Amino acid sequence: SIDSNFQLKSAYDLASNAKVYAPLPPTISFNWIWSLQVPNRIRFFIWLVNHDRLATRHLLHQRNILPDNTCQLCSLHCEDTDHTLRKCISTVHFWTALKPPWLHNINHLPFISWLKKICIDPSPSPFLSISWGVLCIFALWVIWNTRNKKIFEPHK
Repeated sequence: SIDSNFQLKSAYDLASNAKVYAPLPPTISFNWIWSLQVPNRIRFFIWLVNHDRLATRHLLHQRNILPDNTCQLCSLHCEDTDHTLRKCISTVHFWTALKPPWLHNINHLPFISWLKKICIDPSPSPFLSISWGVLCIFALWVIWNTRNKKIFEPHK
């Protein structure tokens, strides 16, 4: 029988053979993202990161767009969001140079917990009286854009 409640998402999932994701538990709140004091496009970027929706090779491989999910920068690991923004060797060098006070204390946390912790850190950084949270948000943005430039504009 045909269901009269057509939804574009269910049609897309069916057409793309994508996994149908269970809804998030109602206890999880993402209000912290929308209250960040950064431009809207960066707020949306953090929302994508939080929902594991960056167009990493892992995500594109899952959607049968790319044949391989290996990181093009290190060629060692699966390029998922966590690897790209926290664990890739080039990213580790970036975080080490930035020297946030929590650098070695919270890397054991699951990625989403780590993300929230660094993004809402109100403690002052040594840079222009900006909080570590805002600095880390912009650092994530720079890491993602630098990765894209290296991949899509390798000769510039």
